[in-house]
Formats: sequence, structure tokens, C-alpha cells
Amino acid sequence: MPTFSPFRGIGRTYLSSLVEKGFSANKSLNLLKAAGLSYRRQDFLRDFKEWRRLGELKETFKYIPKSRKPTLGTITRTAESLTKEYSYIFEVKGKDSLTGRDKVIHWRHATDDLITLQEAEDIIDQYMKENQYKQDMTQYTINTIGVKQSITL
Repeated sequence: MPTFSPFRGIGRTYLSSLVEKGFSANKSLNLLKAAGLSYRRQDFLRDFKEWRRLGELKETFKYIPKSRKPTLGTITRTAESLTKEYSYIFEVKGKDSLTGRDKVIHWRHATDDLITLQEAEDIIDQYMKENQYKQDMTQYTINTIGVKQSITL
């Protein structure tokens, strides 16, 4: 499994928002360079392509029945070091219980088995209920963003 440099690890956290805002790969890399977070161009382009694919598939998951498992066409293969073979990625939208403002957090669920979207969302929902005091979030909805599968380069 590849290891990521500290700059790459930090830079990857900004990729989802850069892709969401519609920035090109070159513009995104230049923005990261300006912030002092540049890393090898080849690695960046691989990461950018992966996040762009996740962004494209985000809409697809709305139309997959919750009782189904993701297909190979909807799974994003990644060189990212995952703790298990699959990583389900969720966006939880809700209201901050203190301020009443909209709040969005991202969760991951790692598993070695391919499970249905409903099973994965139920695990996140159960965690949210058990630990709601930590999140200070009420009236939340859980949306599947994507599923990653670990590959070895």
C-alpha cells in the first residue's frame, strides 16, 4: 500500500470542495501550491480523477434502491490506504441543535464485505443516535456519496 506524504494527505481533504466548485485539475493544483500544499503532479492527477469520479457518482446513488449493493460501475477504485476493502462514504445533513443552522458532516464506514446501501446507512444512523450528543445535530438525513474499493498498485 502506498503511503501519503503529509502534504498529500492534507491536500486530499480539499479535493472534494475543489471538484464540487468546478475547478479544473490545473487550477486546483495551482491553488494547493499557493497554499503550500503541493505534491507530485502525477499523484495529484490520480487523486483529482478519483474525487471527480466520486462527484459524478454522487447523483447516481440517489437512484440506486437502498436494498441493492453497489455494482462495479458505481464503485470507485482507489490506491488510498483503507482499513478494510470497501469504504462507504456518506454525507449527513441536518440542523445544528445549538444554532439552528444547516450542518453537513461526512462519515465513512469501512467493511470487508459488500453490503446493501440500507445496511450501511443503518449503521451510520445507529452511530448518530448513540453519539448524538457529540454531533449536536438534529433532524438529519443520510445520503450515500460513494463507495471506494482498495486496490494495490
